[in-house]
Amino acid sequence: MSLQSKIEKYSKPGATPKIYKQRTNFLFLTDGSMVYDYDKFNDCDEAIVDAVVNGGEDLDDMISLVYVQTVPNLRDMLLSEINAMKESK
Repeated sequence: MSLQSKIEKYSKPGATPKIYKQRTNFLFLTDGSMVYDYDKFNDCDEAIVDAVVNGGEDLDDMISLVYVQTVPNLRDMLLSEINAMKESK
């Protein structure tokens, strides 16, 4: 199911949960869950990298929204993928 169809689903009157925050490639819902564009990305890390490179999102903000806990090298790993994507353009 595309992200657009999820937006429509969670935006309907009476929908539970509802969207409380929307970012490039992601919806964050009022029940604490999130949805990313499963049709375009294999995992949320790919969606984060694309959101930063192509959507102008802030990496630290995206990490704090997506992850409850992180490992010390997560930011460095994502930054490496971001730089690789930028170089391939």
